[in-house]
Amino acid sequence: MNSTSVNAQESSENQLQRFKKIIDGAGMGTWEHNLQTHELIYNEHWANMIGYRIADLQPITVETWRTLIHPEDLPRARQKMYEHLEGKARFYEIEVRFKHRDGRWVWVLDKGSVATFTADGKPEWIMGSIQDITERKNNELLLTHYRDLLQSTKKVAQIGSWEMDLVEKKLDWSSVTKSIYGVTRDYEPAYEDIINFHPDGENRQKIEEKIASLVKNAAPFDEELQITTPGNELKWVRVVATPVITKDKCIRIYGLLQDINGKNTALKKLALQEEQFRLTFEFAPNGMALVSPQGKWLKINKNLCRLLGYTEQELFASDFQQLTHPDDLEADLILMHEVLAGVRDGYTMGKRYLHKNGSMVHALLSVSLVKNEQGEPQYFISQINDITQLKSLEFALKESLDKMKSIQDASTRVGIIETDRDGLIRVFNVGAENLLGYKATELLNTATPLLFYNKTEIADRATYLARLYGQPITGFNTLTVNLQTNTFETLEWTLSRKNGSEFIVQATVTPVKNIAGAVSGYLFIFFDITLLKDAEREITSLLDVTREQNNRLLNFAHIVSHNLRSHSGNISMVLELMKEETPASTQNEFYPLLQKASGNLTDTIAHLNEIVLMNTGINKNMVPLNLFDYVEKAELAIQAILSENQATIQNEVAKDLFVQAIPAYLESIILNLLTNALKYKSPFRKPVINIGAQADGNYVSITVSDNGSGIDLKLHGNKLFGMYKTFHGNRDARGIGLFITKNQVEAMGGTIQAESEINVGTVFTVHLQKQIFTGN
Repeated sequence: MNSTSVNAQESSENQLQRFKKIIDGAGMGTWEHNLQTHELIYNEHWANMIGYRIADLQPITVETWRTLIHPEDLPRARQKMYEHLEGKARFYEIEVRFKHRDGRWVWVLDKGSVATFTADGKPEWIMGSIQDITERKNNELLLTHYRDLLQSTKKVAQIGSWEMDLVEKKLDWSSVTKSIYGVTRDYEPAYEDIINFHPDGENRQKIEEKIASLVKNAAPFDEELQITTPGNELKWVRVVATPVITKDKCIRIYGLLQDINGKNTALKKLALQEEQFRLTFEFAPNGMALVSPQGKWLKINKNLCRLLGYTEQELFASDFQQLTHPDDLEADLILMHEVLAGVRDGYTMGKRYLHKNGSMVHALLSVSLVKNEQGEPQYFISQINDITQLKSLEFALKESLDKMKSIQDASTRVGIIETDRDGLIRVFNVGAENLLGYKATELLNTATPLLFYNKTEIADRATYLARLYGQPITGFNTLTVNLQTNTFETLEWTLSRKNGSEFIVQATVTPVKNIAGAVSGYLFIFFDITLLKDAEREITSLLDVTREQNNRLLNFAHIVSHNLRSHSGNISMVLELMKEETPASTQNEFYPLLQKASGNLTDTIAHLNEIVLMNTGINKNMVPLNLFDYVEKAELAIQAILSENQATIQNEVAKDLFVQAIPAYLESIILNLLTNALKYKSPFRKPVINIGAQADGNYVSITVSDNGSGIDLKLHGNKLFGMYKTFHGNRDARGIGLFITKNQVEAMGGTIQAESEINVGTVFTVHLQKQIFTGN
């Protein structure tokens, strides 16, 4: 071997040793597994992650590995490995738990891929890395619906290599390159494939120009281009190429190919060259920096600048201490000095940085120390993951939990009980303690809510549910089975206190679901309605008494109306007989008074009889009526009066608007309101009456407005609709029209109100039911 080869070999070995030191300095655990001999090789960082020195675990065998991995994760790890080895997955990647020396479980991100094959093509060595993700996984378990925010932040680009021999016209691709191009492992690329895999147009033209320039001018290039795989998949790749020059002529091209199509490309290997390490450093999605033992920035990536809001030049003019929150600085410095002193290899801590805009950035800082061959500290590798959003969510969650606990504790008369899926009580608030007489400590994780329910009611409920579902429903299921199809269920139950007394509650049961949508428990909220039920029974009793009294009064009114009508008729008949038989008696001065009194009595009895009959058989006589037609009909009926008073009616009712009413009543209501407006017209202007209507929910609002004399509602408002009440002194005013109108409106389930202003006019608003459709 000549000196040049020896020097090259030594240089390669030195470079390899250097990169190994960088890997060790980054605190990354690595492993190698010979699938043929089952030899396992782990580095010191892997052992440190689970509390050991590598010497403590020697010899490391497959059996040793099985005892360290969590039993629930072992089948998944095997499955992932089989999928990778069988070619179903390009990489072996899984999150698993290893048992720490102190007994706790450590979560790690374990990933790797086959690195070498045997002569007969079988996988030989598989190599990978392990990263401690315990804190992230613990946070995921605490806040499961926010676990996507705790993904591993360091992702590594998959890089393939290629070589182009310009003399022999040969093209060689590594297995990763073939995978990126979407061809099989045994595919032999043609010389032209470096161009042919790029689609026609800009991409093919650019790669042709770049290669031509590289061959002619020895100009390396680094371009992002698109390729088309044999499966017609269009993907973005990064192509890096550098020439090999001999005697001023490019004879060979070495290149790298990186799949940049997916957003979730993961780090496959640590860089084996300085350029690869630089790319990893620069394009890491988290903030990364190299820091001197004195705390000065040596190298900063773009994401750290973005994270803290400073330019690279601004950061270099400061140090990490100036950007660290004062309350976190001491702890950070202590840990850093312990690493320098060899007490620990690295550390991870949550700390706060000060953003340029004055805001606070919460970060997860991971620090490891890189030493030279003499063991002297060279620089720290700092990885800074932004967890500001996660912290905000944690604070919001804590605040919500505190508020919820405060609400639970403050709800002294509302019982709140939460159970697991099997019904065991997990939460029992102060309100439940007050209502049921138990202490939470007596019931938590030992009892179910069935303890409080009336046994007879539960049995009746079970019988009902068995008929409903066609199968027996027993135990705690009697309270929750309907929640399989309903979001909640509210029922009245009789509950028993600890002292044996019973009370009635209204209880609402709601399923509690986890982030995956699966039911994890149930929430019972109930309150005492014993007084309410007593009041309900009392009201029902009063309603029964009132109904009976109303029936008696109605019967009495019928009897009185009938008897008075008979007597009134007799009086009228006697007066007529006197007029015919003894005409001289009519000359008596009292005869006209008696005749007038008899007529008034007859009218009063008729009015009373009409009021009595209004409340009889109302609903069955109500039919859909076109409101516009009835207004037109009423206007026609009083046309002579309108002409006499030079009055105008403006019918603004929609022609397709219907109300549910009794025809005679609706006609009477409209006529009464129109004639009332004419009767109380203003002496200073011609009468104008506006009739409008508008549908409002289940009712139609009818307005009749005039420009008449108006009514002093402050003086007469409480007796406006009273019987025989008049307000203007008109000789023809009898005070019965509005009284009858109000009774007719209310008999049909409606209401009537009035607004009025003296010398301005009056507006009557009548609310009647909308048309009820009973057809198909």
